[in-house]
Amino acid sequence: MKLILFAGWHTLSDLEKRVNRNVQYMLLGLGAAWLIMFIYVILITLRERKLRKELDRVRRMVEQPNK
Repeated sequence: MKLILFAGWHTLSDLEKRVNRNVQYMLLGLGAAWLIMFIYVILITLRERKLRKELDRVRRMVEQPNK
């Protein structure tokens, strides 16, 4: 026996399939967002390290006595 919910969704299994698919898309979207954030944090960390090295190099140049 089929349970008619409303037009477009004919059976409960159709509704369950659509909900499951929507949950899968949501989880894929969240996974993609976390991956993008993780990569962004890594890139910012690498830039910060590079800037610290450059700043240390400039400090050493300024502190050296003129020859």
